Amino acid sequence: MKKTATCSLAHEIERMLLAVDDQSNVDELAAHLNECDACRRLAESIGAQSHLEHELCWATEARAKSQVDVQEPLRRLSEILVDYEIIEEIGRGGMGIVYKARQAKLNRMVAIKVLPALLGVVRPESRARFRREAELAAGLEHTNIIGVYDYDETDGTHYYAMQLIEGRSLRDILGEIEESGAVDVVLGVPGDGADRATVAATPSPSTPRSSDSQIGGNHRAYYRRIAHWMAEVADALHYAHEHGVIHRDIKPSNLLLADDGRLMISDFGLARPSSHEALTVSNSLVGTCRYMSPEQLDPTIGMIDRQIDVYALGATLYELLAFRPMFGAESDREVMRQVLHAEPAAPSRFCRHAPAELETICL
Repeated sequence: MKKTATCSLAHEIERMLLAVDDQSNVDELAAHLNECDACRRLAESIGAQSHLEHELCWATEARAKSQVDVQEPLRRLSEILVDYEIIEEIGRGGMGIVYKARQAKLNRMVAIKVLPALLGVVRPESRARFRREAELAAGLEHTNIIGVYDYDETDGTHYYAMQLIEGRSLRDILGEIEESGAVDVVLGVPGDGADRATVAATPSPSTPRSSDSQIGGNHRAYYRRIAHWMAEVADALHYAHEHGVIHRDIKPSNLLLADDGRLMISDFGLARPSSHEALTVSNSLVGTCRYMSPEQLDPTIGMIDRQIDVYALGATLYELLAFRPMFGAESDREVMRQVLHAEPAAPSRFCRHAPAELETICL
């Protein structure tokens, strides 16, 4: 290993950890730790009391070749969390890793979200933010908001338990529609009684308007379904707003489909109380640009309020109608420019059956 007298520890590790949903970043982190003694010592000291090894053991080819037991870090995390048997990882994002687990005392399946240990070290404020996320979500009791059961910190591991939703996200569903060219993936789920039907579509963003790029068949059933979902989420957001909480990161990947067909709001990692001073103009951007309102992108526009969630839900509805993003540029910079200065094309330009009422709502 390289003997490093000094190292830009916070910069290097923070940069790699903040995009933990990207496998290449985990690989890069593992490679850096193999090269830098200072970082390795820190990682080992934290990994001894956290789930860090789980991220590293499956990320490096060397460890895979040495036949490391990838279940061992899960067992160690189970020992730390005591009442929870950690079964498998089911998701990861900028503010945490989510595991499927069994709560022993109540013999029920739950989801456990754990704050990445190194993130808690290089950005101490993330611990307070993580706790606030749990507290805000726990204060909301709505059938379309994922419930939080418990929060704790044990041996330096910050985590909370929440309702387990094993269904797909709306982002997954949109991906399946794009891949299959049919919306039966939507019509085949339980819920509001919409007709089961296979509806042909070719929703590729690069495809120009033609008869092949529009929904055919029983399109009314599809639109009834998505209208029902959007009404559910809108009601849940209204409930959250009335209880003083603004989500700030509504997007397809944060809307999960439950077994009974309900669309559930997840991930309150960017949420803020509506009275919080950080909801006014800030120099930092949070959220996903494609679903961010102009107020979030341009600090000169002014106050950020509950309307940013309404805008994000409208952008999500647009995608369900047009089978492409409202603004589809490849770079964040260009998406931001479009959000601030461009007018979106009507969904009916890409899908002639898009109902005028739903089109009006999302525009």
